[in-house]
Amino acid sequence: MTPVSDFALKLNTCRCLHPQLALTPFAKQCLAEMAPKYVIEVFQEAELLINITQHVLVPKHQVRNRPLILFTDVILKQVFQEAELLITIMQHVLVPKHQVH
Repeated sequence: MTPVSDFALKLNTCRCLHPQLALTPFAKQCLAEMAPKYVIEVFQEAELLINITQHVLVPKHQVRNRPLILFTDVILKQVFQEAELLITIMQHVLVPKHQVH
């Protein structure tokens, strides 16, 4: 048994290889021999590297101006105050029976 096939037998769920360097012909041959039994995908490390800041779904960076910062802070304070109030109300409404006098 070759080291590559021994490694493949240890794989349970993840069957992806991402070597830093290109596979040797011997490693490619071993993977081809295991192809009927295992599906092993090989990705070069460079194929997996992406720049997340250039992704389509990342919003554009916007500098927040002073009025926006103040508005955001006021809204956040209000949201937290309302959440604290709800927690306090729920604690008094849902008091366990053994604590009721």
